Amino acid sequence: MSRGFERIGSDSQLQDHWIRRLVAFIIDNIIVGACTLIIAAITAIPFILLAAATGLPWYILNPFSFPFFAGILSVLYFTLLETYYGSTFGKRIMNLKTTKLMGKSSL
Repeated sequence: MSRGFERIGSDSQLQDHWIRRLVAFIIDNIIVGACTLIIAAITAIPFILLAAATGLPWYILNPFSFPFFAGILSVLYFTLLETYYGSTFGKRIMNLKTTKLMGKSSL
């Protein structure tokens, strides 16, 4: 019985599939990261103003941080897009689609 790692070394279609999945994942994470930066910057403004008024470092006053927003947005992004559209933007760009076990479209 062959193992997955042995098979991926010799199967060019499998290699192509996993490379496309990796590129799609990178694209999706760039999208989530950009949205996270925007939301984190917007929510940080009141804390920066409060820190300027009180003299405390602003990061002490900010209960939210980049990892918090990145985690929330990642869960929402991947779950909602996979559920309602069958793929994320990265998967669409790389021509990948989520299917059920029987090979039918998930929609």
